[in-house]
Amino acid sequence: MKKNTIVRHCFSRKYISLCIFLLLGIIGEKAFAYSVWETYANETEGIYFSLQESIKITGVVKDNKGEPIIGANIVELNKKGNGTITDIDGKFTLSVSKNAEISISFIGFDEKKIKIGQQTSFDIILEESSQFLDEVVVVGMNNRQTRRSVTGAISTIQTKELKQSPVANLSNALAGKLPGLITVQTSGQPGEDASSLFIRGVGTYGTSNPLVVIDGLPRSQTDFNQLDANEIESVTILKDASSSSLYGIQGANGVIVVTTKRGVDREKPLISFTVQQAVQQPIRLPETMSSYEQALYYRDMDMNDGQTERYTPEVLDIIKNGSDPYLYPNVNWFDEILKKNSMQSQYNINISGSALGKLRYFISGSYVNQGTLLKHQDIFEKNYGVKSKFDRYNFRSNVDLDATSMLNIRIDLAGRLETRVGPGSDFSNVFSVITTRSPSSQPVFNPDGTLGAGSALEIPFQQNPYGIVTQSGYYTRHTNVMSGTLSAKHKLDFITKGLSAQVYFSFESNNYQHTTRLQSFDSFWYKGKDATGEAIYQPHSVKSRLSTTDSRWVERYTYLDVRLNYDRTFAEKHQISAQLLGNRTLRSQNAELPYAYQGISSRIAYNFDTRYYLEANIGYNGSENFPPKKRYGFFPSFSAGWVLSDEKFISLPSSQVKTYLDIEFLNDSILKNIKTTDVSEEDMAKNHIENMQFSFKHPIIYSNKKIYKKWDCGYIFCVVILKVQYLHKR
Repeated sequence: MKKNTIVRHCFSRKYISLCIFLLLGIIGEKAFAYSVWETYANETEGIYFSLQESIKITGVVKDNKGEPIIGANIVELNKKGNGTITDIDGKFTLSVSKNAEISISFIGFDEKKIKIGQQTSFDIILEESSQFLDEVVVVGMNNRQTRRSVTGAISTIQTKELKQSPVANLSNALAGKLPGLITVQTSGQPGEDASSLFIRGVGTYGTSNPLVVIDGLPRSQTDFNQLDANEIESVTILKDASSSSLYGIQGANGVIVVTTKRGVDREKPLISFTVQQAVQQPIRLPETMSSYEQALYYRDMDMNDGQTERYTPEVLDIIKNGSDPYLYPNVNWFDEILKKNSMQSQYNINISGSALGKLRYFISGSYVNQGTLLKHQDIFEKNYGVKSKFDRYNFRSNVDLDATSMLNIRIDLAGRLETRVGPGSDFSNVFSVITTRSPSSQPVFNPDGTLGAGSALEIPFQQNPYGIVTQSGYYTRHTNVMSGTLSAKHKLDFITKGLSAQVYFSFESNNYQHTTRLQSFDSFWYKGKDATGEAIYQPHSVKSRLSTTDSRWVERYTYLDVRLNYDRTFAEKHQISAQLLGNRTLRSQNAELPYAYQGISSRIAYNFDTRYYLEANIGYNGSENFPPKKRYGFFPSFSAGWVLSDEKFISLPSSQVKTYLDIEFLNDSILKNIKTTDVSEEDMAKNHIENMQFSFKHPIIYSNKKIYKKWDCGYIFCVVILKVQYLHKR
């Protein structure tokens, strides 16, 4: 269970208001979050209370089906900053000026305005917005399109949804929120708890990770994982060939397109400060046998095998009663080594705005700290002067400058500092040890306080988990990442209207330093007492000095691309947009030979009256990692869309029906790896086509069907896909 309590303070020049929002969600953790939201910078007057008479209003916001809308914005008009949001029941409370007018809005719904008179309680119904498909989304190569004009398979999530999950790793915030995206988290280690991402499953041998593009430039998945959600405007995944063919071979597993926030024109800077405190806890841990249950199991096994029973009745009684916990221990290693929960802290402050009418900026800084589930951190810190943790500092500065009416310059800088500290044997080894360790293998401590190594039931052959956590040494891992982008876009309207040229140059430098200091520790096998009553101890391991190993390496990436863009509308109904792009990526690590990737791509899209859409994409790119005559691949695609709901013979209120036709051309050499899957889909489609009767009266029936028809084009393999999609904003 996770409990989020978000307290939002909204300050402005003329008043101070306090808004409390309680959110309860079953998402596997408990979290308390405190944030200061949209704090507007004042000039010199400071902050003071308004003496204007105010009244308190309450209400509930629902959709047209009667369902409460969570997080709807309630804002008093003409009084900047005075607002609140609805709680989990759609309810709100707000103090407003007498005779004020309020605005109620939420994504996907039409804004509603209400004038406040004598009424103080409201039941508000929001209607679904018909503008949903006119929302602008970012697609391949930083192109922007409205939803209705997108003919490829994409899904988008905004920053609001990302910030709802108080996670340190951004990949975990995507879980279950984007259709077609599979997330698999295999570790909870601080700083190493990223999820593996797969778009529409595993599509290739070897690595199946999708390409990550941040602000139009290729980055690593680690760069994506360690982004702060407060920096992000939107995340879009490109799922099929028609949407990702611009990226060529790099887009074989799909593409994740990330757009970070940028400054907008506003009179005053907008400052946002967010604090989140979260409690992390395991959802489920293995349940282990006790020593007595284990003894009964082995006794039954010996009886069934006809072997001599290893546990006598007297020994069973000792184990059951726990009368000799040193010779016959019963240790639950999960309880001994792991805490029930650990703390996580996140802080972010960002400022955005504009200056001089030409400069727009967004600047963000954040800090994240993750604690560990390991117990005995006081002993660990006393021994080595460090504490198991993960610390991360993020910085981002996005600046846009209108140098002239024709020239726009973009300068982006981003960096992060990461520090990971843990026991010398690593967290994964600790968890492996306590998972496989028998409860009767050894006591934590012997009668004299030394670390146990064995018991009367097992001879020593494994190290004491308590010693592994507190006395086996430690590691520190430092990661420093710095990236920057310089872009210039110049309008070429003097050649033809709608034409522009753009140049991108980006660099990234990653510096890693991993230091491990290991040592063994004293442990003894307690064998009981001799005839004189003296305790018998046999040494198992002896404490050593710390040994140090250190590794350092540097990775550098440079990216350059040149683009020619064209976007123009003719006769109000004919819109054409096109792009021609050439790019090159160079990667080097330490003294290794550089790795290069380069290619060209082009895109052309046409729509008539925002009803009929045609789009063609071509990618031609490759790498020197392949043989000289097979370094480049050709990746074209064609897609078409038809918005049926805009036709006069179809009337679908608050819904949209759209038909897509995708023609995807794939290299035959690539299809060899997925030939079996294609054949299976074709057989399924063939059975469907033979019995299909299509009718416009029931467009929803075939919303998830794909109809395949394939021709063997020789070297190029063709796939024609007809898709009918029913889009309904709920």
